[in-house]
Amino acid sequence: NVSAKDLGTSKAQSITITGTSSLSEEEIKRMVREAEQKAEEDRRRKEEADLRNQADSMIYQAEKTIKDLGDKAEQSKIEQVNKAVTELREALQGTDLELIRQKMNNLTTPLYEMSAAMYQQQTENAQQAQPGFEQGQTAGSEEKGEKVVDADYEIKDEK
Repeated sequence: NVSAKDLGTSKAQSITITGTSSLSEEEIKRMVREAEQKAEEDRRRKEEADLRNQADSMIYQAEKTIKDLGDKAEQSKIEQVNKAVTELREALQGTDLELIRQKMNNLTTPLYEMSAAMYQQQTENAQQAQPGFEQGQTAGSEEKGEKVVDADYEIKDEK
């Protein structure tokens, strides 16, 4: 039962919703059994959809990384990544989820290696570009002639 009253006009309306048909106990049990049977299939479909989405995302990320790096990456690494992308795309055409997982792992390694090599090269270039930077020197190295002293101190309130 739902009712409402318009305060401005003082008119009230109500509605009652009733079941037009009732299910027998046997029909309810049958429907619950069917739902339980389909739950496993639904879980597998969700897992497949999630895996395919991850694979598509990984392919997109690999292609974007290659495009962003341009000629900064080694050609051999780019070829490895492109080969792994092609294999993953082929695996996505089928229904073998284990094969898709394997091809995703095969793409992860060369993609990571390519990115890591590029960032390492950028770090080395940045360090070499710093004036006064010597090989083996780290940021925060002690300057010439500076003496650092550790000391304990106590602040006393004057009241």
